[in-house]
Amino acid sequence: MVMKKLVVFDDEPFGSGTVFCVPGGVTDADILCLMLVDLTAFSIGMAVVEATGYNAGFVRHVLPPESHYQDTKKVSARWLQENWVEVIYDECSVEDVVVVHRLEPPDVIAVSKGSI
Repeated sequence: MVMKKLVVFDDEPFGSGTVFCVPGGVTDADILCLMLVDLTAFSIGMAVVEATGYNAGFVRHVLPPESHYQDTKKVSARWLQENWVEVIYDECSVEDVVVVHRLEPPDVIAVSKGSI
C-alpha cells in the first residue's frame, strides 16, 4: 500500500477509489478514511464518501466541476489542497491528510480457513 501526504503532490489527478485518511473520529487515536467515488452514471459527478467509521457509506460531499483535473472525471490534487478544510473535512489541517492510492483487501480466505 503506497501512502503519501496530500501536500506533496503537484497538480495531479486523483481518480475514483483514491482514499484520504485523516486523524478523526470518536477518539484522538481514530483514523477516518474518505474515498473519491465517481457518480457520473447518476448525473452527479465526483463525490467524497466516508469509507470508515460510524458513517461509512455516507456521501459527505458532491464535488463541484471546478474540482476536476482539466477535462477529466478525476479530481485535481491542487484543488483538494486549496479546499480541503473549507469543503472536504474541517476537523484537520490539509497537512495531516494521507493519500492511499490502493487499499489492500483483507485476507478473507485465511479467515475462512481458520488460519487467522
